[in-house]
Amino acid sequence: MAALAAVFGLCVNAQTWTASEVGEGTFYLYNVGAQGYLVGANSWGTQASIAKTGGISVTLAGLDGGNYSVSCAPTYQNMYLGANGYIDRPVGESSWQFVPVEGQTNVYRMTCSDGMFFANAGATSTGVGGDPGWKELITNGDVEGEDGTCLITQDGEGQNQGAHKFNPVEGAGIDGSKAAVVHIAAGSKYDWTGQFFIYAPDHVFAEGEKFKVSFWVKADKAADVDIQSHTTAGNYIGWYVDGFSGPLKVTTEWQQVTIEGTIKDFNAETKMVGMQTLAFNLSKDKENENNFYFDNISWKVYDESATQYSYWKLVSQENRIADLASATADNPRTLPS
Repeated sequence: MAALAAVFGLCVNAQTWTASEVGEGTFYLYNVGAQGYLVGANSWGTQASIAKTGGISVTLAGLDGGNYSVSCAPTYQNMYLGANGYIDRPVGESSWQFVPVEGQTNVYRMTCSDGMFFANAGATSTGVGGDPGWKELITNGDVEGEDGTCLITQDGEGQNQGAHKFNPVEGAGIDGSKAAVVHIAAGSKYDWTGQFFIYAPDHVFAEGEKFKVSFWVKADKAADVDIQSHTTAGNYIGWYVDGFSGPLKVTTEWQQVTIEGTIKDFNAETKMVGMQTLAFNLSKDKENENNFYFDNISWKVYDESATQYSYWKLVSQENRIADLASATADNPRTLPS
């Protein structure tokens, strides 16, 4: 879902601070890596997100210990930026420190009270995490939106494979949220008759790249699951996924699974170079019907340049107006003053 925002004509302090002199004031938060402004959009319209045009003003107020509160008024009256990545949190719930980025003016890494970074996590959404340098490859990992490009289910229909589709089910996820659900009928012909695919449409993995996958999974019946590397969903290239030692033991309770590895090829059957998809074989049990549930899915690649996605520039209203006026398709945005 694209981030949406209105432009608000506010009178703000246009003073410029050096990196060591961050102070109270009203600004727009500009994400250096994503080249866009903080807005509220996506989940419930209040998830901290990025828009190329628009943006909401935020007001920094000093707290004890060099921390700041980040108010999202007047757009979101009496609401504050929270450590959960939403802009509708109550006063006092979260505090932030602004850590200067060496060599840049008014550019900071924002850390919340537990030391986690506030960073852009993809095309439009942001989040709080401790791993700047990792770039998110998929969208709608929480399964709450309508975009199913990256989350593909293939039901196991006995002897046949079901069609590829996006199958979010309300109430099936963690804490009653949505989950991607795959149904496996009894009598599957192959281990891969029913599958779940995590697809990174805009990234083809090269040898030596580091990746990190995280997801929550459960099933109606305990089951073993294998993972393969594919190009696009259904196009097999190898059975080996570095960092995974299978089978995955899926239980009837939610469990979080994290896999970290490096792209490498040992031989034709353990090929990973060219991978865009992780394929989960869900039909190893040929006799019993089952349902599998996937939620809170993330797939990241390490990109040193992605550290800039944790950089936030404090931009005045005056400089923001000039920036938006100059940023066009023929004149791409540069870092605003």
